[in-house]
Amino acid sequence: MLKLPGQMNAEQFLARHWQKKPLFIERAVDKLTPAITRNELAWLATLDDVESRLVLTDKTCSPVRYASESGPFDPEYLASLPQRDWTLLVHDVEKHLPALRKLFRLVPFVPDWRIDDLMVSFAAPGGGVGPHRDNYDVFLCQGIGIREWRVSTAEVGEDSAASDDLALLRPFAGRHCLARQGDVLYLPPGVAHWGTAQRACLTYSIGMRAPQLSDLGRESPPPGHGSPFYADPDLAPGEAQPGRISARAVER
Repeated sequence: MLKLPGQMNAEQFLARHWQKKPLFIERAVDKLTPAITRNELAWLATLDDVESRLVLTDKTCSPVRYASESGPFDPEYLASLPQRDWTLLVHDVEKHLPALRKLFRLVPFVPDWRIDDLMVSFAAPGGGVGPHRDNYDVFLCQGIGIREWRVSTAEVGEDSAASDDLALLRPFAGRHCLARQGDVLYLPPGVAHWGTAQRACLTYSIGMRAPQLSDLGRESPPPGHGSPFYADPDLAPGEAQPGRISARAVER
């Protein structure tokens, strides 16, 4: 399990931060094991049955532009990439390398059914996917290297000029933190964030499943619930029972 800051326990984390506000946890993990190497990640990105993306950052433009390409990729193409300003992302890594499912044990207070996948990214210095927001909770676990994060809970407008392929936000200052090996950044849904590699780095993203309410048989959100996605800000540690969906989850 993650080493939460101070005397915080899982119940306190869920009450204070889960689906409420971000939390940057320094030295949350002594060692990420099992791990994956840059070369193993690149190999996965060459396979037909693996979902992968490459995001290239063009800093010669004003504003900076981001271009996304979908895999599978030719090994020679990956080997020819420049020294800077790109990132390779591979989704569902735990499905292709089952040993990495052990990383889900870092968050035992989250029910199994809420965990979607493990995405792993390798970023060359200067690489990133640009400022954006996600519709789901995510734990961003830093492997080797250093990544700068900017996080903002304020409203940030969209920037359609930054990319033809990605839904990006306008650049923002926000809260700044440097993630080193073993650090973890937790982000609730909808929080603007912007990660840029300071040194070549690997980041392990434990992403949550956030089904739309319409997929769960609801025609409209319940009173007081403005999002079209399932939410459980009142999640309790006792709901994380292996292989089970709690009665509280069904009620939600």
